Amino acid sequence: MGDGTVTDRHVPGPIAQRLPATRLFGPTSGHWTLAFTTTGSAFAWGRDANGQLGDGGTVDQPVPVDVSP
Repeated sequence: MGDGTVTDRHVPGPIAQRLPATRLFGPTSGHWTLAFTTTGSAFAWGRDANGQLGDGGTVDQPVPVDVSP
């Protein structure tokens, strides 16, 4: 969910991100999300077992982590 918990939710809610997101992207599986800010930064959160978040690791992230190049 991006709020620091691993609770399943079926409606959108606020995320723990310091900059407002202008675009959100996520797969149809719903296991991870990518957000872009107005400054061009990218943040991702969710499952990361295969490195899909792009943060250089394979640890699930319950809050947004910076994945900007």
